[in-house]
Amino acid sequence: MADFWSEEREEKLIRLLEDQPVLYDVGSKGYSNRDSKRRACCDIAVAIGVSEKEVGKKIHSLRTQYNRYSKAPASGSVGGRTGRQDWVLRRLSFLEPYIRKRASSSNVDEKIVERERCLSLRFRRSQAVK
Repeated sequence: MADFWSEEREEKLIRLLEDQPVLYDVGSKGYSNRDSKRRACCDIAVAIGVSEKEVGKKIHSLRTQYNRYSKAPASGSVGGRTGRQDWVLRRLSFLEPYIRKRASSSNVDEKIVERERCLSLRFRRSQAVK
């Protein structure tokens, strides 16, 4: 199916998706209704000429890409965004109000991290004295 998803077909899918808020807007009346979502996916599938399952997979993939690309780049990363990344961000920008960013968390105890820093500093000082 990789050959099937040309840029033109992706464009068409995104235009059709934008017209189906039940697939991305949690405030939409039909968002919680599986049948409404299935009908919306089916309408898109018929318009593009692909299975409903493939449409669902592609929508999920595009949404995942959008979320990944919209995050700040990792510190120390080199280079900017690719043309594909810019295209995905631009075309799926209508999703921005519907995406909730979660706060990051860590399972590392700050006291342990601080203790390790102190031990490391002491070790380096003791090595410098020798």
